[in-house]
Amino acid sequence: MTLRILLLMLCAVSTLQAQTSISGVVQDASGNPLEGAFVRVRSADLGLTFMVVSQGQGRYTTPSLLPGRYTVEAIGGDHESAVEGPLELRGGHPEKRNVQLTVGRKPSSPRKRLMQAEHAARMPDGPAKQLILSKCVSCHTLDGAIDTRTLRVEASRNQWEEVMGTHKHYMEDLPQPLTSEEVGMIVDYMSKYFSEETATEEPRRDGGAHPDPNGHLPMTLAKGAESKFIVMEFNLRPSAFPHDISVDSHGVAWIAEHGQNEAGVDDHGVHGILKQGIGLFSSIDPETMKYSQFAPPKGEYPSRVSGAAVDPHGVVWVADNSHNARMISYNPNTGEFRTYPMPAPPRLKEYDEFGFGDGSANMNTLTFQDGFVWGSGLLAGEVYRLDPASGGVVTYPFPKGKPPYGLAFDQHKMLWVSLEFADEIAKLDTTTGKQTYYKVKTPHADLRHVQTDAEGNLWASAQQSGKLIRVDGRTGEVTEYAPPTENNGILSVDVDRKHNLIWVAEAEADKMARFDPRTNTFTEYPLPSPRTGIKRIAIDPNRPNRVWWCATASNRAGYVEVVE
Repeated sequence: MTLRILLLMLCAVSTLQAQTSISGVVQDASGNPLEGAFVRVRSADLGLTFMVVSQGQGRYTTPSLLPGRYTVEAIGGDHESAVEGPLELRGGHPEKRNVQLTVGRKPSSPRKRLMQAEHAARMPDGPAKQLILSKCVSCHTLDGAIDTRTLRVEASRNQWEEVMGTHKHYMEDLPQPLTSEEVGMIVDYMSKYFSEETATEEPRRDGGAHPDPNGHLPMTLAKGAESKFIVMEFNLRPSAFPHDISVDSHGVAWIAEHGQNEAGVDDHGVHGILKQGIGLFSSIDPETMKYSQFAPPKGEYPSRVSGAAVDPHGVVWVADNSHNARMISYNPNTGEFRTYPMPAPPRLKEYDEFGFGDGSANMNTLTFQDGFVWGSGLLAGEVYRLDPASGGVVTYPFPKGKPPYGLAFDQHKMLWVSLEFADEIAKLDTTTGKQTYYKVKTPHADLRHVQTDAEGNLWASAQQSGKLIRVDGRTGEVTEYAPPTENNGILSVDVDRKHNLIWVAEAEADKMARFDPRTNTFTEYPLPSPRTGIKRIAIDPNRPNRVWWCATASNRAGYVEVVE
């Protein structure tokens, strides 16, 4: 247990009355009150950040904070303040701190989409270059696609081997599959030119290792609906690699911590995995900020948990994305774990030597209907239905080239499935097995998660196209909506059925956004930190104005809450 986690657990023992807050006035450089500035309050010791917006007369107030040391800073329009503090907060004693925006801001260069010719020009020559430009673009289109989706920096050669080992099996079902020799060539090429082990001068999307901490925040003051929110950000354990998040009926967030391998150079100078990633269940109680971790039952291989989902009875489920090939449930009331083996298609039984990615367990989404647990087997090309009472498993295969990713049931018990690489969304009648397909309008969409609204319409997130997609549940009409921020990388979606509002994660823009289908308008809410990299979002079922998120690359989780 790390010192920070122990500190948080000790703080959580305090009563809510012991919590306190920080308030004050934001002023412009002339000393006038400033409305619509972002105020960020952060405790490095606790790994905890809140961001609010100054309201009338420039006043701001944070939510209740745990005792500890905090810094305060404000960012508004083309100016920002110096970092104030640290302030020592003691339980029950609110603090006041005014902040003045005296430092000028430089506008960040807009993120641009590179065309294929531009990508080709910046890629070093090598045998694998043409492979990437001819085969990898069948999914990772380079004509206007987000420039980091293919040419991104990985931590080590081992991670490139893992990534390409997985993609080899994705591509077996596509028109231009990769051979084992071609996979090796791409691993060699990417490890040489796009790895932190072999630092190159290739441009990175963030412009360097230390981006402007405020560069992702707008250069204009927040107004109207976009000023009525708070956001919490929490640092998880190192190498948590959170993959999915869900929220129970008590408002507690449950996270599937995938576990990230620690790579480096051993005593003999050999690059490799120095420590296997540890997959865990974890939870965050927003009232006390208690961060808890739960180790699943040991398997033959290190667990690789994904797909966190809370069922109607409050039981937390994950898929173990390793050769262990199993689903795992955890009952928070009893502390009981249960495991359920998942059958693997023969061709995927032993596809990589690291013990990761067994096809049957490579499930990106779990959902529930009629007492069954449903999972999307992305590499297996099947949807799985588990009966927890008997342990029996039924599979629903999809055609080659149409691997299932996101899952959601509508009010008629039809299962909607996003087909990541096929630019299609399927509606599956689980009684008859009939599949009905709906083509999205923008090609190379990279479809991810889906959710249904109270009227039976389907909503899908498309990372490559950056579109929110709607399929009318009655007519099948497909409509696409683009948020105000370009190059946003929409990666996850959830629906507030109480208010008929759609939430999306703009992963590449470090924002959350809420879409109102009645007016076809988006409201965007920036996160406190750049390069957050949101992976998954989940609405609090009893507090739908609060939407949780987890971020794989930055090892963070938190929530955005609209204050209306």
